[in-house]
Amino acid sequence: MIVRNNQGSFYNTLGSTGGNLSQSSTTGRVFHIVIDDKSAGFTDWSSIGNTYYIDPKTSPPTEINNDILKSYNFAKPLIPNHSFIPFIEEIILLFDLPSSDSSDIQNKKQLYYLSPINLYNNTNHNSQAIYNIKEDGSANLGKSVIESSTVGNLFPFEGDNIINGRWGHGIRFSSTLNENNLENFWSITGKNGDPITLLVNGYNFTPDLRGKPYIEDINNDKSSLYLTSTQAIPIQTNNNITNPLFTSQSPEKYYDSQVILSANRILINSNKDEILLYSKTNTSISSKNTTFISAAQNVLINGGQYIFLGLNSNN
Repeated sequence: MIVRNNQGSFYNTLGSTGGNLSQSSTTGRVFHIVIDDKSAGFTDWSSIGNTYYIDPKTSPPTEINNDILKSYNFAKPLIPNHSFIPFIEEIILLFDLPSSDSSDIQNKKQLYYLSPINLYNNTNHNSQAIYNIKEDGSANLGKSVIESSTVGNLFPFEGDNIINGRWGHGIRFSSTLNENNLENFWSITGKNGDPITLLVNGYNFTPDLRGKPYIEDINNDKSSLYLTSTQAIPIQTNNNITNPLFTSQSPEKYYDSQVILSANRILINSNKDEILLYSKTNTSISSKNTTFISAAQNVLINGGQYIFLGLNSNN
């Protein structure tokens, strides 16, 4: 997401006063963040996330250490249970609010930041990086942060509540929308307003997207958790052999509520107690190669009517 041109008017419009914003808010350009106990500006663990900023129209210091930072202001994260750490050169919105010791010192204030300003409407970064361009032309966003030219936002549908991560992951709170030519795959079944929640880590970005917002792909995204209500999810399984003793609806056609986990590997581990699997009707375990069952003490197989060994779908 390398877009940093023609932004001079942004600085001229907002400046350091926030343009038409009220006097209780202002803007600053980030030049340093306290990330760990080795960061300049670290005092104790409550200082993690403190962000040092400058007027958007000025240049950052060429060197950063504790002594130099004493000459600059910093802002604390505004929300205690949600951290959105900015990148270098992102513009943050600042609020002048009571400080932690305002009860002792009347009217003492502290600046807080909410999030970076969404200059490019791109989740990867919104940094202008005009003072932090690396030799290859990409942005220097932090100590070990690599700029991505492919990561983009999730495609929004009407009524969606979306949390976009910076690196191709996100959470979507959505619903069935029975509209013609709708691009999402979960609105084929059900009725308008039926809820669905999608959590995905590792979108399958392809060059042909060219900045177009992304729609989840359960068969190609790296790891997914879907919580459905009435939606049929077009998942492709590695083994389509079904139990010959009963007829089960294939996974891609099932449209009642379900939880779907999909990844290259799925591990379930109990540190202390049991793993319990229950079903109202049937339980199926299938693999393309070997299914292994092992126990340190006993293996118990109990069939209320029959126990079949060697039964396959051709019988």
